[in-house]
Amino acid sequence: MHNEKKSLSARVVVLDEVLPDELAQEGENQITFQKVIYTYSNGDNQQGYRFVYRRPNGHIQGARGQACIANLKIAKELISKAEAKGWS
Repeated sequence: MHNEKKSLSARVVVLDEVLPDELAQEGENQITFQKVIYTYSNGDNQQGYRFVYRRPNGHIQGARGQACIANLKIAKELISKAEAKGWS
């Protein structure tokens, strides 16, 4: 018997977002760190976090779960800001 796996799709609800102190130059994408809820097509929900880029027009830059972070200093700064806001 052939086992068939169903693909799940997810919708993301952004609960909060932090930006680095040094913002991107005008016209460049801006890295952000977000507290989110993933709502899956099977009805399951999962709370978590993601690094994602916003385009200059404010829209999310879709990258299939990948956001290149220039250095660990930026990642640590964004995580520290999230902790200061009480994210857990």
